[in-house]
Amino acid sequence: MDRKKGIRQDCLAKMQAISPADRTHWQRHMSEALLKLLQSRNVQTLALYYGFAPEFETVQLMAYLKESLPDLNFALPRIEPERQMTFRYFNSKADLETVQKHIQQPKATCTEVKPEDIDLMLVPGLAFQRNGWRIGFGGGYYDRFLAKCPQQTLSLVFPPQLYETGYWEGESHDIRIDEILTMTAEGVTLW
Repeated sequence: MDRKKGIRQDCLAKMQAISPADRTHWQRHMSEALLKLLQSRNVQTLALYYGFAPEFETVQLMAYLKESLPDLNFALPRIEPERQMTFRYFNSKADLETVQKHIQQPKATCTEVKPEDIDLMLVPGLAFQRNGWRIGFGGGYYDRFLAKCPQQTLSLVFPPQLYETGYWEGESHDIRIDEILTMTAEGVTLW
């Protein structure tokens, strides 16, 4: 078994073991911290993913942010041919379709977002190191997109997803995340 596959399995098991109370607590505090960050940086367009447990649940996050920042634009990834990805604006559940593994993505009729119009991109993943290396779900979509269209990136990371720096080395095709928002003993922390 290759190292990344083993880390994925280990991290997924740790994420599935998160108690509902911890998950609710972490998501609430991290969502509040993200809102403050978006306000301080005057983010107009936020690219994110349609995450559900055991990941950070971004559906709840979007509802919270939309209530607090009604003018914030959301963009979700859409899988394109040849293992490529674009981001598209969406306004409601009616703009989404279900694809593999119950993932929701914008319909092809939704307007594509120009990469330069994305102010901040929330990047999913399973395992993270403080230095920005991440291990995703194995498709490589984000690394390919970011290699061509570098954006300011941030990941919302639960404590069990954090590994010691040096636990694995990034590969030549891996793209580091700029910032990590997580919970520590001190509270919400941005690295």
